[in-house]
Amino acid sequence: MLLNLKGGDWKAVRSSVTPAFSSSRLRYLLNLIDECGQQMVQYLRQFDNTEIEMKDVMGRFTLEVIGACAFGIKSDSLCEQNAKFLQVAENYDHMPFLKKLRVLFVLLFVPEFSKQFNISFLDEHNIAALIEMLQEAKSQRRSNTSNNKHGDFLQLILDAAEKELAEKGTQTCLDDDTIDGQSILFLLAGFETSSSLLSCSVLVLAYMEEVQDKLRAHIFEVTRDKEMTYDVLSQLDYLEGFLLETLRRYPPIARIDRVCVKPYVLPGTQVKINVGDVIAVPVTGIQMDAKYFEEPEDIKPDRFMRDGKVIKPSHTFLAFGSGPRNCIGMRFAMFSAKCAMVHLLKNFKFSVCSRTAYPIEYETNSVFLKAKAGLWVKIEKLQPNV
Repeated sequence: MLLNLKGGDWKAVRSSVTPAFSSSRLRYLLNLIDECGQQMVQYLRQFDNTEIEMKDVMGRFTLEVIGACAFGIKSDSLCEQNAKFLQVAENYDHMPFLKKLRVLFVLLFVPEFSKQFNISFLDEHNIAALIEMLQEAKSQRRSNTSNNKHGDFLQLILDAAEKELAEKGTQTCLDDDTIDGQSILFLLAGFETSSSLLSCSVLVLAYMEEVQDKLRAHIFEVTRDKEMTYDVLSQLDYLEGFLLETLRRYPPIARIDRVCVKPYVLPGTQVKINVGDVIAVPVTGIQMDAKYFEEPEDIKPDRFMRDGKVIKPSHTFLAFGSGPRNCIGMRFAMFSAKCAMVHLLKNFKFSVCSRTAYPIEYETNSVFLKAKAGLWVKIEKLQPNV
């Protein structure tokens, strides 16, 4: 996976994958994302006037989007309760208690042996099932001799591998394992982070009705009598500000790690960081620091609207990481989230219910930040003329 590659290998794979997230590619994929949004609306209508856990729903939407845009498959997450793709993806990080103890022991007492023990935080059975689905999809693509190719992530990286083979006579960067690694990374990283952003956003709107009303009015004003296009979504500046502010307040990942590649002394101190040292960057701590964000507990979308972006110190918003190794799928994630929120707010009203827990209290044993009590809201269908 890109997360684990370094140096020239990382640079080569990153440059091969980057075109999958260009503006032109997003324009091409938007119709697929919009169709998934429409499916989500149909799915949610059955829950009118009831309490619903939004992380599950947004996970289904996110998987449908990733299935369509990354692998060219229909995952059926929004129409089948026990869709195979959904079950496998949801349990990718399942780890039995005894395995947790073994992993913890190695990392704490003999970390130098972690590679020899082939330690993984992923569930081997479910990852193997995902790889099997992926290999079947690759086999179908490679046996397709027609010019009618898919325009998704998998096809793009397969084409890049073919080009590398033709030019160099061998696949030095994009061999089958590397292709599988990037595809699984797209699925796992996109599934957890995007579903977390959307479900937290809905919970915040249920609690802050005035923001929900303002956001709905903004969406109706910008999108009225218009098709869902790249340019229309780009005009939703208040929606973008709200989503970024939600990510600031509730980032999916509490910290990011970086490895030092040059000796460095922290300015104003005698603390030296050596090559190979791992630096843990506290995302939540920085984004909740009143020095950078006044009244950090409050949700204020205006922080991320036009002028608000200019005055902030560099590297204080880290929900997508920063620098050369920032999240490669950032724009894809934001556009799919915008599309989902447009469909949600045009069709439903969200309010707190008896099971709503706000502010969010996190699980303490998860790699990603997950709500301990779930993200429950009451959902009501809006009249067509609202």
